[in-house]
Amino acid sequence: MATLIARFAGQKEPSDVLPFFRYFERVSDEGNPAEANALLGAPLTTLEQWCNLQVKKD
Repeated sequence: MATLIARFAGQKEPSDVLPFFRYFERVSDEGNPAEANALLGAPLTTLEQWCNLQVKKD
């Protein structure tokens, strides 16, 4: 559905990331963030916060 919407709207960018989203629909992410948090520190921003910031930039 997202592919049709992106193509109908003439937007190339959403079409470029759709394979990535399709991949994660099939593969679950059951990882443990402990190793990444130990290396990089715990995240300070949630995905929702980051998305909201991206919308405000436009």
